Amino acid sequence: AMSPAGLQGWLPGRDAALQADERLQATRCERALLNERHDALLQGLLAALQEEADARAGESAGPAGQGSALALACEAARARLARADGATARRQALAEQLQRLEPLLPALEEASRRAEAAYENWMERRLAALSRAGLPQDADDAYVESAIGLFAEADELWARLRERQAEHQRLGAELQYFSQDVARLAARLGMADFQPDMAAEQLSRWVGRLEPLRAAQRDREQVKKQLAGLQARLLEEAEGRDRQQVEAELADVDFSSLAAEAQTLSQRLEQAEHQRDTLALQREQARSALAAISGGDDAAQAEACKQEALADMAGVAERYVNVHAQYRLLEHITERYRERSQGPLLARAGQLFADLTLGAYEGLMVDDDVATLWARRTDGRLTPLDGLSDGTRDQLYLALRLAALELYMDSATALPFIADDLFVNYDDGRALAGLRQLAGVSRRTQVIFLTHHAHMVELAQEHLAGQVHVIELGA
Repeated sequence: AMSPAGLQGWLPGRDAALQADERLQATRCERALLNERHDALLQGLLAALQEEADARAGESAGPAGQGSALALACEAARARLARADGATARRQALAEQLQRLEPLLPALEEASRRAEAAYENWMERRLAALSRAGLPQDADDAYVESAIGLFAEADELWARLRERQAEHQRLGAELQYFSQDVARLAARLGMADFQPDMAAEQLSRWVGRLEPLRAAQRDREQVKKQLAGLQARLLEEAEGRDRQQVEAELADVDFSSLAAEAQTLSQRLEQAEHQRDTLALQREQARSALAAISGGDDAAQAEACKQEALADMAGVAERYVNVHAQYRLLEHITERYRERSQGPLLARAGQLFADLTLGAYEGLMVDDDVATLWARRTDGRLTPLDGLSDGTRDQLYLALRLAALELYMDSATALPFIADDLFVNYDDGRALAGLRQLAGVSRRTQVIFLTHHAHMVELAQEHLAGQVHVIELGA
């Protein structure tokens, strides 16, 4: 039994123990609740992060315990929290941006309303334009752009048509005036049955003949100039005789034998000069002998020899003067014949040379003093043969050959012309010019062109189609 005093001391302790027990029970209950809440939260977290937890749990060597799952859940939670923090930061940034943009919203809404009104107005005008153009109301932009392009082309064609109509009217008026002029000209020429429809054909023929006539006129003018120069030279060297007298003297001259006669006279002239020199020497010897005898018995004989020598010298001198005069006359006649024969050859060769050089040179001329052939450039400068390049010199020789061939064919039977690789030193332009000249010669005689350059064959086939026949020879 406990005394009242002890009981009084025990009661506070008992109350304290009961209170402590109550607090213990409450703490235990709270702990149980916390454990239950912890388990629930853990299960919810594990369910929410099932993929991450399962993936990480699958990497473990054995079954995962609660502690391992908690660690995985914590790691996944930290990752989620990091992403949530990032999302929160972005949300805050967007909120700040929205706060800055909100004052601009009324102006943007007003601009949007104006844009919608403008769009509706544009659509109304577009539909009206489509209706006026006869296009469907539901036509898309590509269809409309294509139609606009067609309309633009139509406008351009219409403008061109109006221009053509105006040009046609103008040409019609000019044709009417021209027809009136032609009628007046036909009346002046007495061509009462003139038909305007035949004028074009006649004009075409005249135009076709115009260039050859112009070339003939140029040749005629050149020949007239040469003839005038020759006539002046003839009158200068005729020693007072007129043209008829000189022509009468030359009428009986056989020009084909002039070269042989010139050679004979040249030999006779050399013999006369030799005899003159011999007699001069003999005269000096006679003078020496005469001085030596100085009036002796042999004086009469020496005088006789002297007179005989003088007579011989007089005869030789007379023959010398006669032969020399004949030689000079024959030389003059030969020169005249050469000029008369050489003129057409040189003129035609100059034309061919100008064509073969593509206009770099315009003709040829001969220096009578030194009998040298010169090439004349378009600026008038003269170039000797040794001043020409190999290719240009080849073109000069070809021009002379073709000119001589043409003159030969004018008076003799045409023979085939064989050309062996003539254009080795030619460029393509001059080679083509040479091929065209050979094509012109082929209209009068057969031309056989030999070459081992395939490029020449291609050039001829390309520019002279139908005029060449290619035969390939075996090796």
